Amino acid sequence: MQRRSWICVLSTGLLMFGAFTAFSGETTADSSAGKPSSWIIPRPRLEKLAGGAVTLADAGGAISVSYVSTEARPAALTEGLRLLAARFKTLGCSICEEKADAKKATIVFEKCPTEAMAEILSAGGIKEVLEPKRLAQAYHLAVSGGGKGRVTIRASGSLGLYYGIVSLVQLVEPAPKGSVRVPAGEILDWPEIALRLAKTSATENAPALANRFAAWMPLCKISQVGLQFHGAKSLEPDKNFTANVEVICGWARRSGLCETVVYFCPFRGKPDAYDFRRPEHKAAYAELLQGFLARGAHGVEVDYNDWPGNPETPIEDVINLACQSVWQKDPAAYVFYCPPNTGTSQYRGPASPEMARVLSKVPAQVWPLWTGYATLITKPLEAETVEAWTQAAGRRPFVWVNRVALGVKHEFGRALGEVPGAHVFRGELLPKDLNRLFEGVHFNAGMGEGYGKLPNEFTPESLAYFATAADYIWNPRDGDAVESCRRARRFAEIMLPLLEQGSTLITKAQSL
Repeated sequence: MQRRSWICVLSTGLLMFGAFTAFSGETTADSSAGKPSSWIIPRPRLEKLAGGAVTLADAGGAISVSYVSTEARPAALTEGLRLLAARFKTLGCSICEEKADAKKATIVFEKCPTEAMAEILSAGGIKEVLEPKRLAQAYHLAVSGGGKGRVTIRASGSLGLYYGIVSLVQLVEPAPKGSVRVPAGEILDWPEIALRLAKTSATENAPALANRFAAWMPLCKISQVGLQFHGAKSLEPDKNFTANVEVICGWARRSGLCETVVYFCPFRGKPDAYDFRRPEHKAAYAELLQGFLARGAHGVEVDYNDWPGNPETPIEDVINLACQSVWQKDPAAYVFYCPPNTGTSQYRGPASPEMARVLSKVPAQVWPLWTGYATLITKPLEAETVEAWTQAAGRRPFVWVNRVALGVKHEFGRALGEVPGAHVFRGELLPKDLNRLFEGVHFNAGMGEGYGKLPNEFTPESLAYFATAADYIWNPRDGDAVESCRRARRFAEIMLPLLEQGSTLITKAQSL
């Protein structure tokens, strides 16, 4: 019965678009489809708003919420409710929980079976069959009602429920006389590609800054956080790196809001670097990687990068040692590989015979990072170029986009003439069919001119720019720079008070 009702809602309710905007109550044009839409970012794949809005609470009122599932409430939903409560607080309302009583609740969260979620997508006209990691991030948000409305968020994965809340936070708005309203209709949403990673330096940033960066990623619907080692001595990881791995990986694992991948170069600071000709160094490296997983990391990256190791040790031997070490502890752990910046097998340019040889010697689950034509993508990366790399290398790359930070030299962005002072991510340089071409998308990301060194303050402008980057890789099919910028500016305006005031996902290290 329950599954049938979900499908019925979609097959009869996805009819026409309505209009609702945060700023003045006027409609906002969907520039790609010529129809009104919401202001949510990342931009949902399907927005079917019926027109008008329904009231969730009168001035100063309480909004009841309920979780319906045979499973225990996931930690990600608990985090989402904190975020939602913080948003309602700014609007002068509060939330109260109805224990498993959907009939009384104004907002209902339903965790459904994966088969049911797949059927919801199919009933919505989605022909594409989503693989498990993308399906777990999909959600269906429906708003109905006359006087007092009801919101239902359905998802098969806990992250999908959380992403549905992030969208709802952007939908709710103050109405006349202090009430809170939300547009009627429904949203059906899922990411173009499952693995969307933003990396920062775990060495150059004190925990308070790195934690703040990590806390923003789930709000931008970035599914992975990369933590990179830049210490002087590989055999002696620095205090910032150690603390950030401990705190952020643990927080991500407990909250379920994102995954973490630790980027570690074993070759920094010779002679204080790993020498894999020595058995004791092999054992120490294996213990180190397993320690990352023990602290909550979901994977590791073998980081040759700009600091390549001893040529007497074959690269494939180091990768295989990493695979053996982490998979012994967690068979599902990710293993990424960043090729060197020099030599016959590089992280940029065509896949060389040496690249193909190295990759042929390591498991298929190892994903190589690749920057495209050159270190910086400055011209369109065509699908044919990616396909040629994949054919030569024998596997798909994890595309690596450098300089994703506002104001940094060679920023992967551009000024937007239609919106004075705004910068947007240069999505037009990337292909739209990300999921077909790549294993994932990797950003070398920052929040200002310091790039890897994060600033003490994340400005609305830098957050809005980053939101346009997250927008493109979630939904490149509907990419529109002007619309993305407008949504991103409002996103920063809404979300900044929720984090900076400590109402939710507090950015202090001890609270993570």
